[in-house]
Amino acid sequence: MDDGPVRDSRAVTGAAAAIIASGAAWRVWLIPRLPDTREKLGEAYNVARSFAEHGTFSDSFHAGQGPTAHLMPVPAIIAGTVYRGLGIFTPASNLALTVIALTFVLGSFWLLFVAFRDLGSPAAGRLLALVLLSWTPVNVLIEVIWFRVWEGGIAVALAAGVLCLVLRIDRAERIGTRAVVGLSLLAAVTLFLSPPFGVAAYLCAAILMVYRLPPRRWLATSGIAVAAMIVVLAPWTIRNTVVMGAPIVLRDNFGMEIAMANAPVLVDSPDEDGGYNARHRAIHPYAGPEGYAAMIASGGEVAYFAQLQHETGAWIVAHPHDFATLTLRHLRQLLLPDRWMFPQASALGATGTRLAIHWGVSAYGLFGIGYALVRLGRRYRYAAIMTLVPMLPYLIVQPTLRYRYLVFALLTFFAFDLVARLVARLAGGVSPAAAGGVRTAPPAA
Repeated sequence: MDDGPVRDSRAVTGAAAAIIASGAAWRVWLIPRLPDTREKLGEAYNVARSFAEHGTFSDSFHAGQGPTAHLMPVPAIIAGTVYRGLGIFTPASNLALTVIALTFVLGSFWLLFVAFRDLGSPAAGRLLALVLLSWTPVNVLIEVIWFRVWEGGIAVALAAGVLCLVLRIDRAERIGTRAVVGLSLLAAVTLFLSPPFGVAAYLCAAILMVYRLPPRRWLATSGIAVAAMIVVLAPWTIRNTVVMGAPIVLRDNFGMEIAMANAPVLVDSPDEDGGYNARHRAIHPYAGPEGYAAMIASGGEVAYFAQLQHETGAWIVAHPHDFATLTLRHLRQLLLPDRWMFPQASALGATGTRLAIHWGVSAYGLFGIGYALVRLGRRYRYAAIMTLVPMLPYLIVQPTLRYRYLVFALLTFFAFDLVARLVARLAGGVSPAAAGGVRTAPPAA
């Protein structure tokens, strides 16, 4: 039966709120001290500007290019609406978009704090995770500037919301239709905004269905999930069929992403970045004139990306060893990013410090996931899925810090969950599994 929600003391809740609020104030103070140019915002800025000026999703790579399905529309709608009301890239619109971005970013921190509380994670570990996320400069440029127009902050907030909802439903004595519909819609929206997190959300939902619902309800539950997906994805797919000439369900840029990360020039490049930036400038339509000219010559972005995907697929089939080498490199860079991947600015602190924090979070986070899966409650598997599954697509494309950001907060909570349990054991002889001090056992299926 349902034992009721897990709760923190007022002191813990107040401390968490204070940490997040101070992190918000610090980020606002940093705004004029961070490098901030529209060129650095890339294609997402171009589409937001197009929506502001013309109400269309167009010109992702160059003015006059025409319609695009390179990016998902929601960030462009948000930023474009703000640009339309407050001016394009004005101080007022930039501040408004930063506030919106930080609402999602800091909201995701709070939701993960709550989710790990429901898992039984020690309060000390969760507060330390908030301190690292809120008070260190490892990701502030991404959060304050880039997420004005990019979807990462929204994606992590949705993923954290999925985790909270799955845990709440799993704890309930009875799972009703309303819960199934709510989770189905949230999973579909998450898939639409962030396909890697969306796949993880559906996997969590499927496990929840198998373990908590009787088999006689599986068909109806799956039908609700499919219907919710159709409702969310159909308008964008129809738009792409009509405007782009192809039934693109999400985005059309997979061919470009995999081509930038898998090519013979990347296997043995002596460059610090393994040849990635040169490859990026050569084929990406936004990064350089060569890529844009090639896209126009091939007949547009859909045809160009399909051509790149075909060529890269053929190379992968012919060179499986080189592809495996690059995939392992991408895995290492996703977990242990290289120095060249970090932006430079005095407000961001020393690169070596940020590098050490990223590496430490990955190492302890992965150990934390392993320990949780082996020794802690079965519900930790939901958090593990939301962390590990979204990494998989980035093994075959070039990881960046913006891609790594998706799982950074989750890894941070896993890292400090483990640290808090180990410290509690060393200090008081309590087993790490019991160190959480809160009830985690779900009701029987």
